Amino acid sequence: MSQAGLNYIFHEAKRGETFGGVAQSVVALLLAHMVFRVLVLLLKSKPPPTPIAPKVSTPTPIATKIPSIEEVHIAQKIPSIEDVHIAPKIPFNDEMPIFMHKYIDRIVNVVGDGNCGFRAVSALLGKGEDDDKLVRHKLIEELMNHKDSYTRVFGDEAIFESVQKALVPWLGAYALTSKWMRFPEMGHLIACAYDMVCIDLTQYGFSETFFPLCAPPPKNLNNRIMYVGWLAKSKYFVQVYLKPGCPIPPTSAEWALHHTKAADMWPYRFVDRMHDFERLNNIEKESNAEKSRLEPPIDLTGESSFDVFI
Repeated sequence: MSQAGLNYIFHEAKRGETFGGVAQSVVALLLAHMVFRVLVLLLKSKPPPTPIAPKVSTPTPIATKIPSIEEVHIAQKIPSIEDVHIAPKIPFNDEMPIFMHKYIDRIVNVVGDGNCGFRAVSALLGKGEDDDKLVRHKLIEELMNHKDSYTRVFGDEAIFESVQKALVPWLGAYALTSKWMRFPEMGHLIACAYDMVCIDLTQYGFSETFFPLCAPPPKNLNNRIMYVGWLAKSKYFVQVYLKPGCPIPPTSAEWALHHTKAADMWPYRFVDRMHDFERLNNIEKESNAEKSRLEPPIDLTGESSFDVFI
């Protein structure tokens, strides 16, 4: 409908001549039509909604720390003495021959009451060290049953009697020095009484191997060797446990002179081991002699020169 038509209808409706009561209805319709047109125009003029792009998650970059020069160059830590594993020191090892150290498994102490030698032998026999008095009685029995033989071995009847007295148990708390075990005499007694190889091992003295004087060697010598350690500085006997096949000291000179024919074969079972002991012992002696030559001479001209011997 044109603008002129609309003006005409409004004009006639106002007058009320042509339409009468209908005029109000027509006006309502016209108003509704105008409102509709306005809404249509508004909808046409509104820009279309902007499409929303789907949200894409972008990974957050991880900041990389640039290490400082101090962090890049870290000097290798030098292990302290606490960090380094050091094998525990075997007690009394320093009173054994140095060349034998690598063959020592362990050294076991015993009660120090003057009976230490007999205690060590009892423990080495597997009886426990408290059976030391039984060891004494066993050695007395061996000694008295072969009095003539041992008198010849010892070389003097006075020595025989001295050994006999030393073997008698002491009733006091601490055995006197005269009651202590003594080598070489008691080495022969131990070997013969228990039919075993008895080895006296020491750093400051003469190490020896004692075989039974009369009995032949058994086919199997496993567990038939005992090592009694003499600590010359401490004046003490201990149990010594050595590795199988280790070097052993030379045969006792008295055994070589007084053993019976039945016992001839004992040393032949240990020839190589004795040879190794002698070879290593000679090397150590030469080394000690060289060290002595390199030591500066002792000055005996000063007033306090004798202090070096104290």
